Amino acid sequence: MANYPLSTRPPDPTEQEWQSRISELPYTGAGAAALEVYRAAVKRDVRDPATWSKLGLSLYDGACQTEALDSFTRLESASGDPTLRFMALVWQGHLLDLAGRRAEAVAKYKAALAVEGNPTMRHDQYGMVINRKWVEERLATPFKR
Repeated sequence: MANYPLSTRPPDPTEQEWQSRISELPYTGAGAAALEVYRAAVKRDVRDPATWSKLGLSLYDGACQTEALDSFTRLESASGDPTLRFMALVWQGHLLDLAGRRAEAVAKYKAALAVEGNPTMRHDQYGMVINRKWVEERLATPFKR
């Protein structure tokens, strides 16, 4: 048998551990664990969209609004995917509404509506289907928890 070199390197053990920490976080009830992972992600300068998406939702659930807003801002910067960009903008709007920053929230909702296509995101843990109709409703009525 011929001995062929690997065509891709195996993942770095540290990176495997990191991905495990992110995937093990629940979307609800993560609380302090989500905040700890968020702080580590900021320190590591993580640019993975899946990390910021999961952290944003976990931090929102744990009422860490400032960190959740930062996570969705990082998601918007990290992702070229229109659906993830739409999600990031809508959640930024939600968190800005919760912080009483309505004008900024409206700007984020309008930016979300400018995303091409017909993006839809489900957040079953909150009974939400976020789509263009949802965003148009948020322009009329601020998001409330």
